[in-house]
Amino acid sequence: MVGGRAFFDQVRNREVLLAVTGAVAGPEVAAANAGEKGKALKAIIADCIDGTNGRAKAEPWVPQWMEFPPSVYT
Repeated sequence: MVGGRAFFDQVRNREVLLAVTGAVAGPEVAAANAGEKGKALKAIIADCIDGTNGRAKAEPWVPQWMEFPPSVYT
């Protein structure tokens, strides 16, 4: 996820990070981590995209902004 890390490093909006967390890890994980800082949410997202740290690999997955047609999280 080298390129993906650069992408998610630029995301600062918690609402978007929670939505992405829900998309890759599931709504239960997003709800359980709703109070976490952005860094923790980004780590969960990275783990799900890479399939590391005991997280199931979310594939195929691309951000909604990059789908066709594109859509938004908020």
